[in-house]
Amino acid sequence: MNEQHPGTRTPRRTVGRFQGHAVGGLEIDVHRLRRHGHGQHEANESDAENCTGFHDSSLVRRQRPVTAKIHRRGDNAMLSTTQQGLSRTVHYSGAYNSEATARQPRDWSAPVLPTVPRHTELRGYSFALYIPRVTTPCHRGAVAGMCVLAVTIALGQAPRREPPSQPLLPDPPYGYEDTSLPSHFTATDGPDSVGTTDNTPVSNPTTNAGATLGRILFYDTRLSANDTVSCGSCHLQQHGFSDPRRFSVGFDGRSTQRHAMSLTNARYYARGRFFWDERSTSLEAQVLEPIQDPIEMGLSLDVMREKLARVPFYRPLFERAFGTSEITVDRVSRALAQFVRALVSAGAPYDRARAAGRPGSTAFNARLPAPARLGHQLFVTAPNPGIRGAGCSRCHVGDAQISLSPRNIGLDPDGTGDAGANDGRFKAPSLRNVAVRAPYMHDGRFGSLREVIEHYDRSVEPSQFLDMTLLDRRLAVTGGPIQPVRLKLTDREIDGLVAFLRTLTDDGFLSDPRFSDPFPRR
Repeated sequence: MNEQHPGTRTPRRTVGRFQGHAVGGLEIDVHRLRRHGHGQHEANESDAENCTGFHDSSLVRRQRPVTAKIHRRGDNAMLSTTQQGLSRTVHYSGAYNSEATARQPRDWSAPVLPTVPRHTELRGYSFALYIPRVTTPCHRGAVAGMCVLAVTIALGQAPRREPPSQPLLPDPPYGYEDTSLPSHFTATDGPDSVGTTDNTPVSNPTTNAGATLGRILFYDTRLSANDTVSCGSCHLQQHGFSDPRRFSVGFDGRSTQRHAMSLTNARYYARGRFFWDERSTSLEAQVLEPIQDPIEMGLSLDVMREKLARVPFYRPLFERAFGTSEITVDRVSRALAQFVRALVSAGAPYDRARAAGRPGSTAFNARLPAPARLGHQLFVTAPNPGIRGAGCSRCHVGDAQISLSPRNIGLDPDGTGDAGANDGRFKAPSLRNVAVRAPYMHDGRFGSLREVIEHYDRSVEPSQFLDMTLLDRRLAVTGGPIQPVRLKLTDREIDGLVAFLRTLTDDGFLSDPRFSDPFPRR
């Protein structure tokens, strides 16, 4: 039996029909389908709606306690199972009639928790399918004592949500064109100046109307296959447009393979390439990749354009941004890129101290606490014999703390781990707002800034591709083998570096309404 859920073209089929008797109580029999066999949950109790039993599977080879619970409200039923602390809830709805058949479930499939073993693979999507037999006292004219639940599951689809409503926009609109930067950002013409690293192309300057459109697109869940996630779902403003989760969760519940990189000050990465491995040659190209990614948003660009064309409020926005109301993939790309380039952070406590005076001056010192001043000194000082330093600014250059190229920082031994751009090299985001962006690195392996600093201090792995700034040149001078530098920082020095990095947090940027979600959320 093939059916269509309203608004989708994904076929569904009935994968099981189970029936049983209940006398004044509840009986639940949940089968987990597998390619090579099945496990079984059984829970029976005569007069309660909480059932406890055991999961006994020959494939798992041990018993696991399982608790099942059913809640009914009118025509809706919710079955919840808990196994060793892992909770799973499935919603069903339908009128029980004289033929005792429930209609299609309200939420017809859900992704398996990654800790549940041996999931079933369907059309490239991973699911554990639980086919429940729920036998309850029958209502609404059903045959006394018996109900049958026909379960229909849409393969490879997560529950569809209602798309967001009309965005709320100010009048007059927000301004994005004038990016006022403090003088210490632009004081020199060298690599320390963002004036030489701006990757904005001549063909796509940031405009107020273009960035406004980009902001709406950035937060619109219509850009995903089932209207469940947007760009802003994984790049959260309060977290510096990064994700507090180690790996982001896509439209159908699967996890990404890398941590979501911060978008803060992406405009000032001189190479103009994006993603951790720099696979996108421009920001205009990068913004379209997550939309098409089968894990992240799962939507083809043609379908995206068709969906946006059906939304009444978009055509006037495209006309203001580009002169005509035509909705094209290229215009979506350009608008999104304009909004991302507008995400400039330059109003942190460190910036206020730099505006008052040069580092080390009385005015500068008066505006930063002593631990942060110590941390800043270590940050900008390279470690050398007789000189205490961490040398962070050799890679995170200038007062905008922006990297210039991808580097191997000794996260993994050669030949292991993610290769990144090549040979274990990864792009690094700006350090602005880094204190609110945990976890860290391309795989989110470090949960705190202290862990990051401790890696550079004592845990850098030897590698033939290790960045030169992380090699201990003192050993080469004495004739020893070249090895990763060991900074041997004291606890006080590590605390100072953490304190300095926290002075890069721009609270105004993290709450700026120009960058916030324009859609009212229910």
